[in-house]
Amino acid sequence: MNMKKSLWLVGIGTAAVLALASCGGPSATPKVSESAYITALSKAIVKEGAFGGDATSADCLASGIVGAIGVSTLNASNLKPEDFTSTADLNLAGTGDKKIDAIVDFLVSGKCVDLSKNLAASMQAKAGDSMTAEQAACVAGKVVKQDAFRRGLRASITGSSATASEADADGLRTAVAECGVNLGS
Repeated sequence: MNMKKSLWLVGIGTAAVLALASCGGPSATPKVSESAYITALSKAIVKEGAFGGDATSADCLASGIVGAIGVSTLNASNLKPEDFTSTADLNLAGTGDKKIDAIVDFLVSGKCVDLSKNLAASMQAKAGDSMTAEQAACVAGKVVKQDAFRRGLRASITGSSATASEADADGLRTAVAECGVNLGS
C-alpha cells in the first residue's frame, strides 16, 4: 500500500470515529437533561393541582422526584418531557424499590409540601362539622407518621393497589380517639 493511500485511509477512519463519537454512535438515543424532566413534571403537577398545585412547591417536588429516580433511569425509559400530560405519565412501576422508597421519603420529609396539612384539610372537608380544624390537624399529624400511610403513598406512586390491614385500621382509630374526634357510632 502506498503512503498517500495509507494516510488517506487513516484520515477517513479518524473522521468516521470522530463523527460517531460526537453523535453517540448509530444506536444512541438522545439524552434529555434533568432540568427538562423537572420542568415537564412541575407543569404536570401544577396542571393537576396536586399537593396544592402552586409553582414553587411543584418545582421543588419535581426536582426531588427526578433526583430520586435519576436522569439515567428516565433516559433509559425513553420517556420524553413532551410526553408528560399528567403526573401519571411518569409511570414509576418498575422503577425499583430503592428509588420508590427514596421518593416516598422525599415526599413525607416536608421539604416541599406539608402532607399533614394537606391531609388535614381534606379530612376536615369530608368530615364537615364532626371534626374541627385542630382535630383534623392532630389526626393527620399522627397518620402521616404511620407505616400504613407510607404504604398507601407508595401504592399511589406505583399505581399498585394498597390493602389496609386491621392493624392499619387500628392505627387510624387510635389517632382519631387520641385527637378527641367523635365520629359517632
